[in-house]
Amino acid sequence: MKPEKHKARKSSRRLPLPEALLRPMRIFVSGNDTGIGKTRVCSYICSLFAQTEKLLYLKPIETGIDSPEDEKIVRHANPDCSTQTLRLFSHALAPTEAAKREGQTISFGNLTKDATERIGDYTCSVIEGAGGLATPVDENGHDWLDFANSLKVDFLVLVIEDRLGAINQGRLLLSHLNSTSIQSGIWLNETKPQSAEIRQSNLSGLSSGPIPIWAVQEYEKKEPRFTCFPWT
Repeated sequence: MKPEKHKARKSSRRLPLPEALLRPMRIFVSGNDTGIGKTRVCSYICSLFAQTEKLLYLKPIETGIDSPEDEKIVRHANPDCSTQTLRLFSHALAPTEAAKREGQTISFGNLTKDATERIGDYTCSVIEGAGGLATPVDENGHDWLDFANSLKVDFLVLVIEDRLGAINQGRLLLSHLNSTSIQSGIWLNETKPQSAEIRQSNLSGLSSGPIPIWAVQEYEKKEPRFTCFPWT
């Protein structure tokens, strides 16, 4: 698989939902770390459905900010997309620790209940977790994979930063998927310039794994140069 030959599929733009889905579609976006471009990925996914579906971008928890920021980014790029943030904490820490600093605790049950209610009758929902997939959401150790399972999402997009070490990060991330049957795929995202050798090595190494690569996005590019989404 040679990177330069892969192009983003034009047919994936502005798509109606697949007829095979018997209920509104839910896409959960997580990854191997924080600061790896998950919001940018969500924004692009929203652009695929914003003009054909009743669409919601949902951020269950955002930390390190006094007012919702990620939803503003998505809404700016997709004016027809509804956006909402459920929990907001000002300390730039993991959700449970950020909540502690403000004298609060996060109830996993209430969070999933609120998310389910917000999703409501939207025909497509794109949901973004805070931090990595295994980041604890409450004091009992529930993480974002538990959250995705509870919401019965249809697809799990796993963003992995395309850099030296991505193969190891990807393998560690994929080893956490044993407790789910959600259809999952990798989005390789280059957040800082990398050599062609590193990018090709990551693509080759992760392509040989059990989870397919759904997208490859280069540094500062608005759209991925390669997509293979299961909802197209």
